[in-house]
Amino acid sequence: MEDVEGNLATGKPAKKSHKKWWIIGILIMLFLCLIVTGIAALVGFGGFTFYKTLAAPVGPIKGQLKAINDGDYKEAYSYCSDSFKDETSYQEFVMIIEDNPQIFKSKKSTFSNVRIENNIATVSGTITGKDGTMTPMTYQLVKEKGYWEILNFHEGVTEKDEEDTTGI
Repeated sequence: MEDVEGNLATGKPAKKSHKKWWIIGILIMLFLCLIVTGIAALVGFGGFTFYKTLAAPVGPIKGQLKAINDGDYKEAYSYCSDSFKDETSYQEFVMIIEDNPQIFKSKKSTFSNVRIENNIATVSGTITGKDGTMTPMTYQLVKEKGYWEILNFHEGVTEKDEEDTTGI
């Protein structure tokens, strides 16, 4: 039996199509996902750039320590700035390393504080020697010829080194 509109009469109301609302809902969800993804990308990129800027001065320190551990003191000396090289000869540099094996012959290094002011970066952290000795160290680097190079280093961390630093 058919009703007035030509539908079969089954005693149940005819189902309305919700297809249009499903499509609208899906489009709204896709639009919201795009907005959230865009915001996350902008924040992430900005955070990555910030991290990369602060991490950059740590690279030469890690490179120098690796070269020392590999026994390549000339390579290690190449990470030093022109100012450092003017004040410290290669032979003096080698003596510093050999007189402090508990520091420079390392198995691990962690540099958790980086402060950059103008073209000078102050980086402090801990170097763990192969004998297990943990030594707090502070390095200063200068940006020369577009690269961070080691200006000086000393054992210990001063109060100024700990102020206004950013963990990395």
